[in-house]
Amino acid sequence: MATSVAGVKTSVDAAIVAIGGKAGEKISNDWLIRGVPVLMEHPVGPLFLAKVWRRGGRIGRLHINGHFCELPTVVKFIQVCREATRGHGAYSAVIVATPRTLYSCLDIALALLPSRGLARIRFRRPELNALGDPEFHLGPMRLRVNLMSDTSSDDDAAGSLGGHFIQLWLPDRRIALVSPTGPIITLGTDALRTATWTHSGRSNAPSWNTYDSEERPAALIAALDRMVRASPRSSHKAQLRRPLLVSRVWNNVIRPRGF
Repeated sequence: MATSVAGVKTSVDAAIVAIGGKAGEKISNDWLIRGVPVLMEHPVGPLFLAKVWRRGGRIGRLHINGHFCELPTVVKFIQVCREATRGHGAYSAVIVATPRTLYSCLDIALALLPSRGLARIRFRRPELNALGDPEFHLGPMRLRVNLMSDTSSDDDAAGSLGGHFIQLWLPDRRIALVSPTGPIITLGTDALRTATWTHSGRSNAPSWNTYDSEERPAALIAALDRMVRASPRSSHKAQLRRPLLVSRVWNNVIRPRGF
């Protein structure tokens, strides 16, 4: 067993860093400098990502806490929302999350933004609405974030599902992802003049065993594959734009609230 990155003498295709905080940043940084792609399991703040950004293409690729976007229902949600927003110059989204789920909620919500437009988005501090919730202007998206305390101090598995709620608002419909395994519910309005609500995606939820032993590992592998096999033509900064934006919003929401 090696006790440092330098102590690993064999060739490494990719590294998963499954601890957070300064220790996780140090280990990740050591792998990146070595040129090894890194998947960080825990959220990181924008200062760490800004340092990685400034180094440019001289380091390995980085993926952060975003493999929820590879789950089957989330893939479907992103697809449905991107199709619905096509042709709309502006739209809104709402996130209801816990401190545990906020980062992955933001990663899913910002995946709805057109990737070509990310370079033009300049992060600025949010406005606060009447309830004290921050509202961010991110290109065509106006994003409101409601951060709720976890209902239990126990690290029960339901906390990783129940703390995800993302809803896209368009003039004629609201498209909601109730959890990373679904359901996806579209609420109609009188402008749409169809059913009051429709259900998208599969009709039955996966079992806990399917979710835990099949879907989550497959999502993790898909994230690793995309990171390792990424086209050399894809610039270092292009692949960091969304993680950096996610991290800035996350940091701005979570730090003032003492979490």
